[in-house]
Parts: sequence; structure tokens; C-alpha cells
Amino acid sequence: MSNTVSVKRIRFTARHLGIEFKGGLVLALPLKWFPELDCATIADLKNNKITSAGIEWLNLKFTLDIDDILKCATEAAIP
Repeated sequence: MSNTVSVKRIRFTARHLGIEFKGGLVLALPLKWFPELDCATIADLKNNKITSAGIEWLNLKFTLDIDDILKCATEAAIP
């Protein structure tokens, strides 16, 4: 799926990672789902790179692949 879906921008709130995809889809995922991000400083959260495969946080040595992002969102939506 990641061949046709790409990240446009990301944003953070105190509790969520907001991901906007090209094409208009927007997801808000709880930071607690990603302990590496939940414990990170604001500076570390801002030090990210959007790639064709997903999002990399350089100082944290942490990557979220688009397929993993969509899988988390799908699993959370299924009751």
C-alpha cells in the first residue's frame, strides 16, 4: 500500500501524532502507542524526516513505516 500512499506532513499535540497524507487522509494516533515518541523531547520530535517509506526520527533512531501507520489505525478502528 505504501507505494500509493505518502505522508505530506506531521504534527504533534501533547497526546497525539497527527499525520496528514497526500490525498487528504488525516490520522491522529496516540503517542502512547509509540513509547519512543511518547518519551521524547519536543526537539527530538521535531527532528524528523518524511521519506517515501514513512517517517524517521533521526535522534531517536526510530522509524514508522507507512504500512505500520495504516495497520495501527486499522486495528484501532476495528471493535
